[in-house]
Amino acid sequence: MRSAVFHGGTVVSPAGAAAADILVRDGSIAAILDSGIAMTADETIDVTGKIIMAGAIDGHTHFMQNDPDRAARAHPEEFEGFTTGGHAAAAGGITTTIEMPQSDPPAVTGETVIRKRKLAAADAIVDYALWGGIIPGTSDADLTDMLAAGVVGFKAYMCESDEEFPGIDDARLLSAFVTG
Repeated sequence: MRSAVFHGGTVVSPAGAAAADILVRDGSIAAILDSGIAMTADETIDVTGKIIMAGAIDGHTHFMQNDPDRAARAHPEEFEGFTTGGHAAAAGGITTTIEMPQSDPPAVTGETVIRKRKLAAADAIVDYALWGGIIPGTSDADLTDMLAAGVVGFKAYMCESDEEFPGIDDARLLSAFVTG
């Protein structure tokens, strides 16, 4: 079990801001105690003068917009991806991103969600989750498979705003509500 104490910082919580120490064990907060209370850990990290607060969640990212063929695109250097996007997120205090289903191909089946999850896992800098997508060809079985693959929710358009991610009609939306 790996542990660390973050000592001397100002912890911001729903109760307000106060001097406190944080004990982390195996990547999770195990305790937040008044500053100076003795805690045993593998490492002590001095964060005097620093503010410690919960990270933000960005619920709408498009890191994989061009995947899986980003190298074949006209300008692959313009591809953000989970690495550069994750670094930018972390620098801004974002600790979790939720990736939208538009990609190439769109994440609209269990298979494409699993593939996208594997690609993201290889490059992710911060925690992430995936939205599943519903387009006209997405079946109820696909919704069930995407849920089993771990999507946190679904995105669907009811208009024609994206050629590769077409809108659905009222009947398909109702069926998705009943299934999902």
